[in-house]
Amino acid sequence: MKNPLIYVYVFYDIMYELDKTYVAFKLKDSKITGFALLWKGMVPYGLHLYGDFEDFIDELDLDKEAFVMTYTSDGLSKQVKHLFKRKGGLEDLGIFLDMVVDSKSFKPYYPEKAVRLREEHVAELLEIKREQGRVISVEEALKRLSKYRYYGVFFENRLVSIACACVKLPELWIIADVYTREKFRGRGFAKIATSAITRDAIQCSGKAMLHVREDNKPAIRVYERLGYKVIGRRCWYFFKPKLMG
Repeated sequence: MKNPLIYVYVFYDIMYELDKTYVAFKLKDSKITGFALLWKGMVPYGLHLYGDFEDFIDELDLDKEAFVMTYTSDGLSKQVKHLFKRKGGLEDLGIFLDMVVDSKSFKPYYPEKAVRLREEHVAELLEIKREQGRVISVEEALKRLSKYRYYGVFFENRLVSIACACVKLPELWIIADVYTREKFRGRGFAKIATSAITRDAIQCSGKAMLHVREDNKPAIRVYERLGYKVIGRRCWYFFKPKLMG
């Protein structure tokens, strides 16, 4: 609670997703010096590595693909990469920025033009996820709409842009899955969808955070215009387990 920007995923997963979560902590003088957090609620899994975590790599049950997020921009050491490669392939996804907005810096952009997505919008969500390259089932789409808070922007009766909150805590919300159909980009639709979910985050917790690839300049400009500021940089990887013969 003293540092939600670091521990938001750990706290949320322990509180609400414990049956899908493995977490190991390294302690020194009763203080956390490192952790490995593996969330298996969806494929790809989410693996968060912070501080002194090297001893935990062999214990991780990485039987499916996973996004691996470090909490520094230095990336994984050669030794840690070797430990991962014994389990499968590891692709470097580059540097991602942590961007945060609060009630003082937030500059809303027509959030009222976005629509809260609900069960009746499942077909539209499936369609935009297919274009995004993430084919999901009707069951999974309904689960997302129920569990997460999604907003969308419609243009000519088509869902053209989405954004959601994947983590909601009293101290901080995490904004994710911001996507606009390729032919509708550059028209402010992503800004509207992100503004709507950010508005809700500000009203409920006073602060929101999102992650964006460092070289995604158009997205960064959108977030900056909404009041988001860079507060950190992380290395992300994509892990693929070895095929069992």
